[in-house]
Amino acid sequence: MGQKISPVALRLQTNKSFQASWYSQKLYAEGVHKQLQVQNFLHDVFHQVGTKATKTHVVQTPGALKIHTFFCSPRLFDQKLAKKTMSLKPTHFFQHQRTTQWQFLSNQMHWETLKKKLVFQSLLRNNLQKSTTLHLTNLFEQTRHKTNALKFYANHLEAVSQQYFKTATQWEPVKLQEFTKSAQFVAEYVSHALERQKPVKQIFSSVQTLLKKDPNVEGFKISCSGRLQGVEMAKIETFKFGKISLHVFTSKVDYAEARALTTFGILGVKVWICYKD
Repeated sequence: MGQKISPVALRLQTNKSFQASWYSQKLYAEGVHKQLQVQNFLHDVFHQVGTKATKTHVVQTPGALKIHTFFCSPRLFDQKLAKKTMSLKPTHFFQHQRTTQWQFLSNQMHWETLKKKLVFQSLLRNNLQKSTTLHLTNLFEQTRHKTNALKFYANHLEAVSQQYFKTATQWEPVKLQEFTKSAQFVAEYVSHALERQKPVKQIFSSVQTLLKKDPNVEGFKISCSGRLQGVEMAKIETFKFGKISLHVFTSKVDYAEARALTTFGILGVKVWICYKD
């Protein structure tokens, strides 16, 4: 029976919690509708930007809405990669790309001011490179993203969601250093590799080497379905490693689904990860 149902829904009362915190005795349907609106809105926003979130925890109160979004970006925590990116010379092209990513949003009341500030920062940074040392320039580069860009993006997203949901909204992003802490990260990683037309066995081996480094992972299972690698007949390939106790309700099992859009059709990805108690 544990093989035929979602492991997350089956373990909600044992070792899993809900992704929303709200209570309504009479207006339950409106609360569920608002919860679905928040999830679909954030999914569309982050999908068009190019950033995928793993989970979104929503806290609804009568007069406010608090959203916690969990992200994972291992490239941001790679020190070697950070040194390489800091050594690159900044150009106006990348500054323009950063601003054009958010132009699809309907609300533009603070965006014109934000673009002027970003262009001013780019000009100031280029002038500082000519008059200051390399150490000060790199220090300016490191603090620039944390203090200005992220704050403006967060405020802009809060303003858009506040007009969309007609209530006060507070958005707090949470970054995770390891993508093995959630099955959704692994599912998105596999779907992205399938979209780049990588061999399925190569994807399974790379995921295995990454998950084996985490001491809290007991085992995992990955299932891919569809026209894998362009075959004429659709098939299902499953890879399993370690221990996965789906029939034991007390075991900590995380489950996620994803899909890959390829030229041969849509490929489905399912991931099960079993963690130690």
